[in-house]
Amino acid sequence: MELDALVKYFNIGDDRIAVIPLAAREEFHPRPMEEVKAFVAKRWGLDRPYLLSVGTVEPRKNLRHLIRVYCSLPEELRNQYPLVIAGGGGWLSSDIYQWILKMGAESSIHFLGYVLSDLAWLYCGAACFVYPSLYEGFGMPPLEAMASGIPVITSNTSSLPEVVGDAALLVDPKSEEELRSAITKVVSDSELRQTLSEKGLDRAKQFSWERIAKDTLKVYETC
Repeated sequence: MELDALVKYFNIGDDRIAVIPLAAREEFHPRPMEEVKAFVAKRWGLDRPYLLSVGTVEPRKNLRHLIRVYCSLPEELRNQYPLVIAGGGGWLSSDIYQWILKMGAESSIHFLGYVLSDLAWLYCGAACFVYPSLYEGFGMPPLEAMASGIPVITSNTSSLPEVVGDAALLVDPKSEEELRSAITKVVSDSELRQTLSEKGLDRAKQFSWERIAKDTLKVYETC
């Protein structure tokens, strides 16, 4: 949660708040691409690179916006890069599923449901991670994607810019044009993908469980 939000909703001074970022688990790291391709093809039937989004299926994740933008991409691009969404159903998820059926977009969109053991492999198989969330207290999925070496597109709101720094493309989560342009740039520019991948790996290294433990201990020691 953002510092200003904590101060506002809990009515306490910012001098009493210690911000300690989380970290991705060790299982999130780059993997040999041939092994990844074989695994995701066998396990999930994904036989080509894809756009990946991870999170609970609920309005806050802005999935309608993502799907609307995805459906507006050229058919050739959609055929080349299906959209994969990994996450369990949350509040109002049934409305989102029904809306997709009405749009007739289900053929190129894969809902995998709640995924845990395979998630690290799914990140590595993605051409790009897309996360236009409207609000996040921290934003673990973009960090997991960066740690996996995957280019990231995410929102320029709430805590997400603090997580990704300059290692991702930031977009207005309400702008279809910005998100469409960012997706098109990433999938069509191999140099940009490589740059974002390298920056993301470096950025993810700044978040560690050792740092979390040390910073948490300092808070207890000063209480």
